[in-house]
Amino acid sequence: MSIYIGIDAGTSACRACAIDEHANVLAEARTGLPEPEHTTEGIQQEPTLWWEALVATLDKLFTGIDTQQVHRLLVDGTSSTLLLCTPDGQPLTAGLMYNDTRATAAAASIRQEAPGDSGAQGAGSSLAKLMYLRDSTDNDNYLARHQADWLTGKLCGDYRYSDVNNVLKLGYDIPAAQWPAFKNWA
Repeated sequence: MSIYIGIDAGTSACRACAIDEHANVLAEARTGLPEPEHTTEGIQQEPTLWWEALVATLDKLFTGIDTQQVHRLLVDGTSSTLLLCTPDGQPLTAGLMYNDTRATAAAASIRQEAPGDSGAQGAGSSLAKLMYLRDSTDNDNYLARHQADWLTGKLCGDYRYSDVNNVLKLGYDIPAAQWPAFKNWA
């Protein structure tokens, strides 16, 4: 029997569900997360909290399944929650949450060059957050990672990858399957 695990790293909890090849639920688990920190600048959370919740959730889930049968695992996270980390995954910044809108100056700059229908528009976009975070670190050797990207990197030991759903708010043009020609802010 093949087992498939879906993990949802949300704002208030990390949830996981294991199903078989017929979509029968085999096990479920949940670990709560502390409320994101509301600072004078915006809304953020320490990435290590996500990892701790994911590990605790998987520990609970694994008590109900044969881990040798796990065929695939998928991680989903909150859209446009972004952090900077080193190439080996060490967080350099807190994760700016999906509803953090502190990057207003960056959003104004993006508005001048990006198409109006770009997912990079707005202070809550990943691109605006990247521009804001980039200016808050002295480390030039960083990766911008969405919550799900970073957690997947922690599980696999490789932080280089994302998917089109996550990079949409960095400005990736899904219909054209390419990065747009507007200014390169990163």
